[in-house]
Amino acid sequence: MQTEKLRQRFEHAESTIAELARTCASHKDVPDSLKQSIQQLDDQARQCHSRLEGAEDQQTFVEAVDRLEAYSDRAKMACQNATGKVDQSVESAVMRAHEELSQLKHKLH
Repeated sequence: MQTEKLRQRFEHAESTIAELARTCASHKDVPDSLKQSIQQLDDQARQCHSRLEGAEDQQTFVEAVDRLEAYSDRAKMACQNATGKVDQSVESAVMRAHEELSQLKHKLH
């Protein structure tokens, strides 16, 4: 995958994560474990964004996506463990972010 295409896909994943963080913040009854995993995913996305500034090699993108996908796995697991306690919009946002990162990871590997 070309670097510019990677950058665009990564930016789309970042916006999906940011949307998830906003959705989580707008709901009061999000379990702490889920809230914490979403915050960690959002923090990692910001750190990866900084590392990818000016990056031209695919391996840097692969490492960033792998890291974010692992954090999204944690958020998905926390969401599944809180079944019935999570607002549908939060659950949908978690699944959307996880799916976006999983698809990107599979395209890179």
